[in-house]
Amino acid sequence: MKEKIKALLEHPKLNEYIANPMIFVAIYAVFMAITYIMPYYEFSAAAGHALNDMATALNQASNEMAVALNQSNIAQNQIAHIPTSSSIFPFTLHVIALLVLVLITYVKAQQIEKTWITILPLLALGFDILPLIKLIPLVPTGLHVATIIIAVKGKDQVVYVDATNKDESKGE
Repeated sequence: MKEKIKALLEHPKLNEYIANPMIFVAIYAVFMAITYIMPYYEFSAAAGHALNDMATALNQASNEMAVALNQSNIAQNQIAHIPTSSSIFPFTLHVIALLVLVLITYVKAQQIEKTWITILPLLALGFDILPLIKLIPLVPTGLHVATIIIAVKGKDQVVYVDATNKDESKGE
């Protein structure tokens, strides 16, 4: 498994795409958008589960009432059933999107020789997933923006200037 991940991270096409700042920002923005959309689906799925639980309780109450009234034909019918999707899928997609952000940042960090920037999407992952710090607003957004700016800026360039500034031209 470790070898497969290493081979993926060293894939020449992946490195070529991520080396281009525009493509890096586009890929980062798509997966970052997923991290902002998925929590709404997680909430919707949780609300759907709550509605389904209420419908189940209503069905049980009607069945008990029907049995009490000896009306077995009503007991066979359910009043409501609200199908809902599981909240596992949106959460899993959310985590996968965050991990993709970490991986592409790692590849970019290797290219620009700033491996420390990989910690920024890892921190964003923590702020998106962990229950109590999840409630602190805008921290993941700031971390994502900082990652994009640092990654697009690229390598630090060192310029050496000759302090003597002598004119070495000859021919007077």
